Amino acid sequence: MFALLQQNPTLRLFLVIGAGYVLGSIRIRGFSLGVAAVLFAGLALGAWGPGQFELPPLISTLGLALFVYTMGLACGPGAPSSLRRYGLRMALLVCGSLLLSAVICWGAGRWMGLPLQQTAGVYCGAITNTPALAAQLEWLQRNAPNAPQEVKVGPAVGYSLAYPFGVGGLLLLMAFYSRRLDPAQKPERPRAVTYRITERKPNGNFLEADWVQHETGLVVSRRLRAGHQQVVLADTVLEPEDLVAAVGTPEQHAQHGARLGQPVDVHLEHQGQEVQYRRYFLSRRELVGKHLRDLVLGGAVVTRVRRGDLEITADPDLRLEWGDVLRVVVPAGCELEPIFGDSLDTLAHTDLFPMALGMVLGVLLGSLPLPLGDPPYPTLGVAGGTLVIGLLLGYLGRTGPLVWTMPLEANLALRQIGLLFFLAPIGIMAGGQFASAMQHEGLRLILLGAGLTCFSSLSLLILGARWLKLPPADILGLLSGAHTQPAALAYASDRSRDPAVEITYAAVFPLAMITKILVGTWLLTL
Repeated sequence: MFALLQQNPTLRLFLVIGAGYVLGSIRIRGFSLGVAAVLFAGLALGAWGPGQFELPPLISTLGLALFVYTMGLACGPGAPSSLRRYGLRMALLVCGSLLLSAVICWGAGRWMGLPLQQTAGVYCGAITNTPALAAQLEWLQRNAPNAPQEVKVGPAVGYSLAYPFGVGGLLLLMAFYSRRLDPAQKPERPRAVTYRITERKPNGNFLEADWVQHETGLVVSRRLRAGHQQVVLADTVLEPEDLVAAVGTPEQHAQHGARLGQPVDVHLEHQGQEVQYRRYFLSRRELVGKHLRDLVLGGAVVTRVRRGDLEITADPDLRLEWGDVLRVVVPAGCELEPIFGDSLDTLAHTDLFPMALGMVLGVLLGSLPLPLGDPPYPTLGVAGGTLVIGLLLGYLGRTGPLVWTMPLEANLALRQIGLLFFLAPIGIMAGGQFASAMQHEGLRLILLGAGLTCFSSLSLLILGARWLKLPPADILGLLSGAHTQPAALAYASDRSRDPAVEITYAAVFPLAMITKILVGTWLLTL
């Protein structure tokens, strides 16, 4: 087996990936390593044959570029607007906590007599950020190509020792803090409520559907008048005694339903066949990146949009993405397939030209020197450059005929493949030094990582609650986003079931990611 693995790099790669997935699926009291277990599987193989099983560096570089670019595309659309919700103070809190953690890590590492490269890796593992580790390894490869192997893989060794508590300690803190959440809280999915119109606008005029949506967020989709149903369009006038179906979140109904009238126990979809309800799958390229208000649907109206597992009330400013499922109220006999595409086969043929162009731009940006300090100037590297370009193109959505975004399923698949192709080679490369590090600096590296995780998490929690006065759900999102930890986000979303968790996560994730990459690389220059 040893000889077979030596001769076959493809076998080594997929053996580590498969073994890592098995290891990552093991759950102990609700905690698992997840995809990061691939790194530990690589460490085990590398420790078995130090220097015998390393994979070509191109594999890890390609995996890193795929991972951060697709992640940037996914976070780009919502991050700027979400960050504006909290303003400069949240940005200062996140950046300040990460920078102070780096300074403490460097000082404690020197006091404990730890090698700088391993100390820098502990920083990435304690705050659970793989792209920052990748940027460190890339920086060493570029700036110290003739350094000993234990120096070039030092960050990966420190990362692997600090990472388990980086995830586990964060989840323990979130489990303790989540007791402050309301146990009766339910996800606020949009729902339809029927109202009997009794109210008018403040100026005494009849209500119009677009005025109702602008003022309340409720989407009025159909009405029943004199025994006949009709689709409610933006300029439809709602008169007293009309029965209308309005779609919105429970909070919107509770706060604004009275501005329409009285809720009644009548389901308009059961009242005749003049108006029907349809679901359409968005697969038409021309619509991707456009806003709902740009759609020309004739006599139909969109009430809700399902994106992945998230269901959103139709807002005129909502930007459409590949694979959105639109819930539409249409007059009987009206078919809109030609408008939306409604084809799964179309999504299966993903246009890879915009992706390739975006990756080229990211690699070029990452290679540009930043005029900071003395030459040789640092660069963003593959990780930083592709992330910045991914965020920018994800925010733009499209440029003329070029659609930068991709279907959610394709994005997640490429992101996962990229992460696996990065973790496996890095783990194998570091495995040869892992056993030696455990015998000499192992305990000190673990203690340093645990202390750093506790400091970073507690500082964010305390200042987020006391200074920013964030509610508990937002605190959980802040912790998950600042640590760029998907496992923490999944746990927080499951415990809270409040959309604020995902909103806050998306707000701070890109900022935290870029800060960690820059600060993590800066540590190596000290």
